Amino acid sequence: MNSPADDPAKYWNFSFEEFGLDVVANSKAMHASSGTGKGYYIGYSQGTIQALVALAKYENELADYLNRVILFAPCTAQGDGSYTVDDTPASKRAGYVH
Repeated sequence: MNSPADDPAKYWNFSFEEFGLDVVANSKAMHASSGTGKGYYIGYSQGTIQALVALAKYENELADYLNRVILFAPCTAQGDGSYTVDDTPASKRAGYVH
């Protein structure tokens, strides 16, 4: 699946928790391509939430790749976290839910 047109419900069915995997993958890729040791992660808004999730779940693994983590302006939504992106007011305004 490469686009929302393939299966919109499935494409947009992800959580903040899954964003944490992006931080791990990006940190590994940075480490592999730079060859300079540990790097820095600077997160803003969604990037802050992604880093917090990643650190909560994969702290030991990320310790091998990151020297410092700098986080600004976390974003999130109220609720119990059981919703998907489709359920948020912003996604409805943007037309993701049909």
